[in-house]
Amino acid sequence: MSNIEVIPNSSSARDLYLTLVKAAEEEILLIFPTTNSFIRQEKIGVIQVAKKVAKELNVQVRILMPVHESTGQSAQSLRGQNGNAIDVRNIEQT
Repeated sequence: MSNIEVIPNSSSARDLYLTLVKAAEEEILLIFPTTNSFIRQEKIGVIQVAKKVAKELNVQVRILMPVHESTGQSAQSLRGQNGNAIDVRNIEQT
């Protein structure tokens, strides 16, 4: 049985999250159920770190997110970077 650790401090959780993204060796899978979740992740630096890891370590990044006018330019920019290392797919938000 694995151990479960509760991280009560949000800054510690964010640091751990970014560390895990930086440590990826093969693939990073990111699922954003809402437009706001994508915007929050972009603000804390997850998208930037994922782009850097894709470029420097040749890690495949796959992002699943809803289509919205506020994130369209960011998604298009991600698609055009690093060849096929970053794959952005859209889901319909209900």
